[in-house]
Amino acid sequence: MPLDIIVVGAGIAGLFTAIALSARGHHVTVLEKQPTHEAAGGPIGLQPGAVRVMKAYGLGETFSKNLRQGPEDTWYWRRYDSGEVLIQRQVKSYAKTFGTESWSFTRQRLRDLLAEKAKKSGVDVRLGCQIAAVDEEGPAVRFADGSELRADLVVGADGIRSTVRNCVLPQDEAKVTTVLRAWMVHIPLENLQQDSALLPYLQGVNFWLGPGHSITAATMPDNNVYNLTLFVEGGDDDGFEQVKQSFQNFEPTITRLLSDMPAMERYLWRVSEVSPLPTWVSKSGRVVILGDAAHAMVPFAAQGASQCVEDAGALAECLSRHDEADIPKLLRIFETIRKPRAESTAARSAARRVMYHLPNGPEQQARDKRMKRQVQSYEPDRQVWKGEHIDEPPDINSSLHDPYLMGHDVIDYAKRVLNWQLRK
Repeated sequence: MPLDIIVVGAGIAGLFTAIALSARGHHVTVLEKQPTHEAAGGPIGLQPGAVRVMKAYGLGETFSKNLRQGPEDTWYWRRYDSGEVLIQRQVKSYAKTFGTESWSFTRQRLRDLLAEKAKKSGVDVRLGCQIAAVDEEGPAVRFADGSELRADLVVGADGIRSTVRNCVLPQDEAKVTTVLRAWMVHIPLENLQQDSALLPYLQGVNFWLGPGHSITAATMPDNNVYNLTLFVEGGDDDGFEQVKQSFQNFEPTITRLLSDMPAMERYLWRVSEVSPLPTWVSKSGRVVILGDAAHAMVPFAAQGASQCVEDAGALAECLSRHDEADIPKLLRIFETIRKPRAESTAARSAARRVMYHLPNGPEQQARDKRMKRQVQSYEPDRQVWKGEHIDEPPDINSSLHDPYLMGHDVIDYAKRVLNWQLRK
């Protein structure tokens, strides 16, 4: 029998969760507080683990036609003050090494594609819904006007400031911390393409690593802009002019971009994370959280959206077995499948944040030497990893961590865990 499922949130996590659950035959209603599908932000990547899930749900052909087009195959990590390239990586090697490629979109394009697919899949997407609370016993969602909607299951995919999470855990058990500020800056490409000195920086994805500061930059040909994200450790919500001054010790190209170019669109992003939670499932076993509501992480591993997609794939796989076990048991199994991986990935991303922002000195010098020794292709140490699937998170400093991060097949892993757990 199909389940009636409410998904709260129509971001990447919520929409793909709805698509995956609908594909399994369930009746899905998505509730979103915003009145439109408008999404702020720059480029967004889906790593091989997430792409593998999307392909499993038939999105490969449609989505691959809509990838962000441009010369992003090479990524460059640079020293902040000189622009010296510490390492460059050919991202094309992902497909050869991990069995599938990575995808890149503008955030708005990805959300539009997911919204369109959800509609075609028969998902009932309701925008402008003001949710007051979630009743875990119903389970039911209560709206600000006093009405409510009941279902067999409520999924909270409503982001870092999740309302649904308050139903799963007391608020004091969910620690949300703003760890750094970032300014997103969009510069029209036409302002840059006539300057030959800037052309090399319009190729690929560039990262500048500096003391307490870093920059990520990439061309977004979909809407003809160059996207800069300026990360600053700590501090208050300083104005853009003050933030610009804090980057004055970066290489001249950066100071030139920030000081000379007109018509820059910019906005502040408070980068936050959710500390590991005791559980993702309510006591009743009828409410579950996933995506940023459960494990929001800093962006330095480029895995935030991918982990949301993997959550959705695992949840759909678990609920496909509801004829063998009740919903609470399946949600607990889902948690055992996803929680360790998401938290390990968040820890890896947090470690990269520290590594990117090291002050000048011995640790920074050791980092630079280590990066310069790395090969250009994304090829793990074959003496350590011989291509086998890695089920559980390795130590964060292990050379197995990258194969685990990129090569994980969450659907296959979920099937194996379910087979084992449901035989017990």
